Amino acid sequence: MRGCILWLIFLFISSLSFASQQEIVVNDSTIKIFLEIFPQYKKIMSEYVNLPENKMDVDATYTYKKKIDSLLGKYNMSLDEFSLLASRVSVGYTIVSLRRAGIEVDEDKFSLKLSPEELAVIEEHFLSIKEIMEEK
Repeated sequence: MRGCILWLIFLFISSLSFASQQEIVVNDSTIKIFLEIFPQYKKIMSEYVNLPENKMDVDATYTYKKKIDSLLGKYNMSLDEFSLLASRVSVGYTIVSLRRAGIEVDEDKFSLKLSPEELAVIEEHFLSIKEIMEEK
């Protein structure tokens, strides 16, 4: 359940970044960055989501935002860039998962359009992505 909450928070933040959609491409370099950042990002967000309600105030939010900014700064990424990368990986992961399950996919139904090259990168790293997506 917490994983679903984290994903909903993450996807909400991600939806704010569509303006710069064409600036981020899933390739060998960005997928490696995603695979390094995402588990750490998820850990920080889990800590924040699990704070007692009376501790979730503006100061706590600011503290966790600084933690996220510090993490992303190590990779020279902004929250918008990471959110968009994660959105692209998530959509690609969904498409590849459906294809692997033998389900025909109408990619036009997705709000983000990924190139065949991006989907090939996600296919290549599918098991690694699956592992970090399913981690608790």
